[in-house]
Amino acid sequence: MSRSAASSWGAAACLLLGLMSPRAIAGPIEDFYRDRVISLDVGAAPGGGYDATARLVALHLGRHIPGKPSIAVRNMPGAGGLQMSNYIYNSAPRDGGEIGMPQNGIAFEPLFHVLSKGGANVQFDPRKFGWIGNPVVESMVIISWATTPFRTYKDLLDKTMVTGASGIETDNAILPTILARVIKARVRLVPGYQGPNDLFVALERGEIDAIGATGYSGLVATKGDWLRDRKINVLAQFGLKPDPRISDIPMALDLARTAEDRRALELIFGKYQLTRSIFTPPGVPSDRLAALRKAFDEMTADPAFLADAQRMGMDISLVRGSEIDAVIASAYDAPSAVVERARALIAPGN
Repeated sequence: MSRSAASSWGAAACLLLGLMSPRAIAGPIEDFYRDRVISLDVGAAPGGGYDATARLVALHLGRHIPGKPSIAVRNMPGAGGLQMSNYIYNSAPRDGGEIGMPQNGIAFEPLFHVLSKGGANVQFDPRKFGWIGNPVVESMVIISWATTPFRTYKDLLDKTMVTGASGIETDNAILPTILARVIKARVRLVPGYQGPNDLFVALERGEIDAIGATGYSGLVATKGDWLRDRKINVLAQFGLKPDPRISDIPMALDLARTAEDRRALELIFGKYQLTRSIFTPPGVPSDRLAALRKAFDEMTADPAFLADAQRMGMDISLVRGSEIDAVIASAYDAPSAVVERARALIAPGN
């Protein structure tokens, strides 16, 4: 082909591309998501922390996905998020058009069997979900009312603390139970309270001495005056790393008296790296999962997203999808003796 002919062909090709519609030349990811509504299924009821985080993500994530799809939140409460997770794994379309936000213990349920005896109701392998990311790493704390005798965790060694809980399978029952078993803390659980607000009212009224577990960021957002006016004491914090805002509060990890207990606690507390994680069903095309992960990472650095999160009292701390994969893989590689000790520490009962 002569130079002039090649030049004419190049000009014609450029003209043809210019005449084609944006849809015709869009990449496959953009083409798939354009005009689509992604369903974000939440394994919790409306009104709580999971729901609030999901709606914040739904408001911002679509702008960062090629094709700019809309995202609609659908609440699917039931069995601590087990119902939604089973659905996403077994029934949701495997094309990247439906995603889920489970509760933080779901990835560990096949190990710990908190929500069903022997894990009988688990119908998924958490290692096969497509983990997109987690915008929040929540520090859990145990708090007591300031007028009670419980000023530090050491007071639990010789006095019995009455602590309220939503149910025996919830963090506000499990975490004080762990303290009882690891450091011989004296606690008496009173289950049956209907969520955080009910527990806060009971604490203020003096019905209970303490709340066995609550998220520190949520506490700052909803009960900041309690912290400011020193109406409550923070006795211990639970997680893999200390919250820098309360670096003087002891870590439960550091209270472990044996290496076996510390390794078991590390396994248990790994779920707080997955506080508000989002996943896809297994088998979603790798390029779509990669696009969702990239969009999620970009969203957590978006000033508009961060401003909305700040207004909600939510501290953003990104855990990437690949990092979630690593946390879960490490948990399932744990020696059987460590897993058994972890189960023993969180099992209901005295």
